[in-house]
Amino acid sequence: MPSDYTFAKPDVALDEGIYAFLEEFYRITDDPEGHDLYTQQYTPDGTAIMATFKCKGTEEIRDFRQRMWDRVKARKHKIHRVFAAAPGSPEIMLYGEVKQTLRSGGDLVKEWAAHGVLEKSAEDGKWRWAFYQVYLACSFFPPRLEPTAAANSTQRKRIVC
Repeated sequence: MPSDYTFAKPDVALDEGIYAFLEEFYRITDDPEGHDLYTQQYTPDGTAIMATFKCKGTEEIRDFRQRMWDRVKARKHKIHRVFAAAPGSPEIMLYGEVKQTLRSGGDLVKEWAAHGVLEKSAEDGKWRWAFYQVYLACSFFPPRLEPTAAANSTQRKRIVC
């Protein structure tokens, strides 16, 4: 069965295993029940950063992954392009879009970009994220206004994602 998670491949060649890893990673990411499989896509001390949320290690990543589904009923990633830092490098940038169906009703479709560093396990030969950071537009989450810390300025507000 052809994968729904295909994308344009860069002119700078990546290990074919990285392409397969990315297709599987986003399939797992879009599975609301795939918490354990999701954590297995990271090294044991891997770092994940999504917008302003940072987690490190299997337990923190699992906890964050579960909370990612609190307000989301379904999600579907589409990867547009992957770029390698250099030939044979496990450091990549990619961008795409994600459609989310919210539990409160309605859909969001937003563009995202990510930077990641992959490591190939000497034990099982599988690629895993050592570092993965997703950049989202602030409007991805409904902004809230908070007062700034400026003295005597309760009228001034700043947007917090």
